[in-house]
Amino acid sequence: MRIIAILAGAAMAASAFLNWVSMPFAGGFTPYDALRPALGPDAPLEVLLYAGTFALGGLAGLVALLSTPSRLLNFIAGAAPFALVVWNQMQAQDALDQVGLSLWDFSDGIGAAMNRMMEFVDIGFYAYWGGAVLLLIAALAGGGGRRYRRDDAI
Repeated sequence: MRIIAILAGAAMAASAFLNWVSMPFAGGFTPYDALRPALGPDAPLEVLLYAGTFALGGLAGLVALLSTPSRLLNFIAGAAPFALVVWNQMQAQDALDQVGLSLWDFSDGIGAAMNRMMEFVDIGFYAYWGGAVLLLIAALAGGGGRRYRRDDAI
C-alpha cells in the first residue's frame, strides 16, 4: 500500500499543474492557472479548501515516501475532494433555497452539461480523482506489514 499512497498523493499534487479540460481551439485549463490569481489573504474559503486538497494529496504522498504511510492522513487527503463537492452542493442548495429553487430543478441541465464537459476532460481530472480514490483505498486497506515491537529496536 505504500507505493499506492506515494503514487496517488503525487498524482493529486501534480494534477494542479496538469490540464483538466482541453478544448480544441481554446487550449487547456489547469487548476493552478485558476487558483493563482484568486489565492491571497482575502480569498474565499472555498478557494483555500480546494487548493488545500492538492497540498493534502502531496503531503500524503511525501509522508508515505519518507516513512510509513499515515492511514489517517491518507483518509483525509482522499476524502477531502469528495467532502468539498458535497459541501459546495449544500452551499449551492442553501443559496437556491433563498429564492425558492432547488438543485433538482436544474438536474436535467446539469446532467447534460456534465455529459458534454466529459468530452473535454483531460489527464489532470483523472489524476486528481483517481488519486483521491486510491488514497482512500490505501487508508482503508491498511498497511499489512509487521507491527513494530520493542524487541526490534537496536
